[in-house]
Parts: sequence; structure tokens; C-alpha cells
Amino acid sequence: MEGSAKFLSGSNGLAIYDYTLKNPGINKTKSTIYSDLKGNYVDADYNLGSLKVCTTSDSVIIKNTEDTYEIKDDTKTYELKAELKEKKYITSVASTIYRYADLTIYRKEKGADDDTYVPVTNELGFGKNGYSVTSGDSVTVLQKFLNEPAANDIDGIKYSKDSSIYFIADEDGNEEYLLGRSAADAVAKVGAATGGKAKIAGSAQALYGTYLDVTNKKIYSETLNLKSKNGFNYIDIGDYDSSDTDTLDQIPTPNGLACFLDDGYIKIWDGNESFVKLYKVDGSMDDFSISTKDNLIVWNEDDGVYSVIHNITKTAAANTAATTDNSFPTTTGWVQNSDNTWNYILENGIKKTGWLNNNRTWYYLNSEGTMQTGWINDNGTWYFCNTSGAMLSDTTIDGYQLGSNGAWIS
Repeated sequence: MEGSAKFLSGSNGLAIYDYTLKNPGINKTKSTIYSDLKGNYVDADYNLGSLKVCTTSDSVIIKNTEDTYEIKDDTKTYELKAELKEKKYITSVASTIYRYADLTIYRKEKGADDDTYVPVTNELGFGKNGYSVTSGDSVTVLQKFLNEPAANDIDGIKYSKDSSIYFIADEDGNEEYLLGRSAADAVAKVGAATGGKAKIAGSAQALYGTYLDVTNKKIYSETLNLKSKNGFNYIDIGDYDSSDTDTLDQIPTPNGLACFLDDGYIKIWDGNESFVKLYKVDGSMDDFSISTKDNLIVWNEDDGVYSVIHNITKTAAANTAATTDNSFPTTTGWVQNSDNTWNYILENGIKKTGWLNNNRTWYYLNSEGTMQTGWINDNGTWYFCNTSGAMLSDTTIDGYQLGSNGAWIS
């Protein structure tokens, strides 16, 4: 790998590198490497899974971007070669990574020189039914791959042992808009205003797309299931729901599900096709911090009113949060949650966020108040906190030098 790592925000320490290929492709000289803090890495651009392409008279399965694949079209035999290029990281769940990538299929006559390759992505069909997926030279796809290496490597570089390419289309090959992809998609799909926030998050069950329309104070969500039918990988999008929202500065997503404050209720995406009421709170509450759906604090700073919800089960008092006016909880300082995460509760009952200097040791708590470990990106500067949460300084971690103030010396 070469050059500096580009750390990915919100990815628990994932980074990407550009790797110069020993054997350059048709229109590609570098490949994208995904790496985690433990040193696990894979070339994300190599493994295509089972990508079925077809002409009017033949079909073939393209499995990677290194090999060539023969296919007939009428009376001629051609050689196909695929290239995949990094476009944008989406999210990760455990060791599974999701990203957008640009896929291009090239063709030349069998036996011809490599400089005769031309892009034919728009001339080929995909899947058993031969769906056309683009009118251009390339098509943007959603790739799902494991950050776990296969047994073999390519030119000494490890590649993912499991990868699949999904078209941003329905089961019949029709292009789809994803709410969490961009403001442009949200405008086209639901008529939302531009300038909002788009986000796709995930769980072990599915992906969830959300668009926060800041202008109209509305939020939209939908569930995305990655499926395959007749050799064609597509995205099955469930019905979307919308709601008014009082939360306009962020899209909290505990376990991938969009959560927000609306007229005295904490609401959450149900993982299917609806927003549901999670907790009732005082109508004056205008902000909140959440780590899981059972651990959150809502407050109105101006009125000095707050509510604390901590490890409450669904049988508890109709999920109503207890509200405290101008008084403080008996528990302050460090609090360990049932999932072994830590919060620091201030004397006013609010979770501390950002940097905390406790007994001459620095800790970092994210926007939801959860203590962080590993690599921390604070406004573009990287720090490292050990397993106890303490920020390290004047040392070297994974080959990266930290200065006296704890910042990575790039």
C-alpha cells in the first residue's frame, strides 16, 4: 500500500488505500484496499461474485476483474473484461462492508490486441433475462463484501472471500431511487427539498435508507433488502414512511434504524415500513442523545428539564419516560450500560459528549455520549484511545506516530 490512509467517518476505524497495480487494467492503474485497525485488509475491486452477462445469443459468468471471459454475439467471439472503481463508502455491519462502485465491462474480438478493448456495458444484458442497466459506458452499483481474505491472493494482495454486486434496480431491471443515497434521489422519489441529509445504515437484517428534509422538517425512511432472481442481483425496496420531525441536525441510527423527536415522542423506524412511537416525553423536549433504543436522554436546556431512559424493558409503564424538572439524578460520572458501553453523566443529568478530561486522562465520547476506543477522527485530526478509553500520546500505534498532544503526526 502507498500514501496516507483515508479513514472513513462512522466506520469504526476502517481506512482505504490506493494500491498501484503491477499489471494495469484497461482504464485503471490503481485498486482500492479496505483495511481495519487490526490489520485485516482486502482488495475491494477484484471479486465480483457471480455477475451474469449476456448477448442475444450467449451468456457468461464474470467472477473477477483480472480474468477475461469469452462470449459469442451472432457469429463473432469476443473477450470480456470487467473493471470496478471505488465511488463512495456507505456503511459497515461487523465485517461486512457496503459501498457504491462504478462497474465497466469492456469487449474486444478474440485474439485482438488489448488496445482494441471498448466499453460495452450499455450493450450487454445482465441476469438470465438480459436486463439493460445503463445507457452509458459504466453503471454505479452497490457492492457488499467481507473484510475477510480468500485463501488465495492476486499479485500478492489479498482479496475478499465473499463479494456480490447489486444493481440499483428492481427485480425487472428498472432503475430505482434510494432515499438514503442523495438529495437528488429523495427529490425525485418523494418530492423532498434539496439541501437535506441522506444516510444509509444497516443491521444484520437489512439496510435502511433515510432522508432528512431540513427545509420542510420531515424525515423519510425505507428498508432495503438485497436479493437475487434469475441471476440478477437487485435491491428490493419496501414502502417508505414519512413523519414530521423536531430533530434537524443529525440522523441518529441505533442498530441502523433512524430515530428522532416529534411533538413529545421519540420515534424510530420499525425495520419494515413504518415509523413507530418508542417513548412519550414532555412536549417541551427539543434535543436528545441515544446509544441504543433503551438508553437515551432527552432534554430542554433552556428550561432545565430532562428525561433519562436507561435499560427500560418494553413492559415498563407504557414506555413513558420519567421527567425531572430542575433536579439531578443520583448517578453521575461513569455509568456502564448493559451492552458494556460507557457514558459519563454530568451533574445536570446530560451525557457528556466530545472530549472529557477525567483525573488527568483524556477520553472521547461520541455524539450519542458513548465512550470511544480505537482511532478517533475529531475535525480531521486523528487520535487513538486504548481499550479503557484513555487517549494515548508520545507513542506509535499500528505504525502511526502520535504526538505529545495525542494527535497522529501524518
